[in-house]
Amino acid sequence: MSDRRRLDVGEKIRALFTLVGEVVVRKRSGLPVKAKPHRTLGYQFVRIANAGRGALQGLHRVKFYLRYGWMPPEVDHKDGIRANNLFENLRAATKAQNMMNVPARTTRLGLPRGVSVQRSGRYQARAGKTYIGTYDTVEEAAKAARDARRETHGEFFNDK
Repeated sequence: MSDRRRLDVGEKIRALFTLVGEVVVRKRSGLPVKAKPHRTLGYQFVRIANAGRGALQGLHRVKFYLRYGWMPPEVDHKDGIRANNLFENLRAATKAQNMMNVPARTTRLGLPRGVSVQRSGRYQARAGKTYIGTYDTVEEAAKAARDARRETHGEFFNDK
């Protein structure tokens, strides 16, 4: 998104909303914003326009902008719960950092993230595209992969 577009969205947010503690309030009516979680995405959205028309913006992004006065490329939910928009749960992130905080999924073989089985029956550990080593057990490989991710991802590491 260009800096000019971010500025325009920021100006609209500042014109339409204000913060009262943790609550986003519409300036025109003085009423709190009622945002329901999206049925498939889980994020809460707010309409940025008058008369019910216009673009949707994530409530977490609106709150971040109103509190800090700038719009980062991504606003990350530290705990991974998309409807938890408390300030202590929101942080600025790049797209890559936000993707580091994605919960782990198992493979079709039921192996943990970063672990694959080799033809020899040993388990290979990787952190992203970085090869870590081969291990005799799944647990050893998973621990090695997890430790490598913790080191490279820093505060954005997610072991859930």
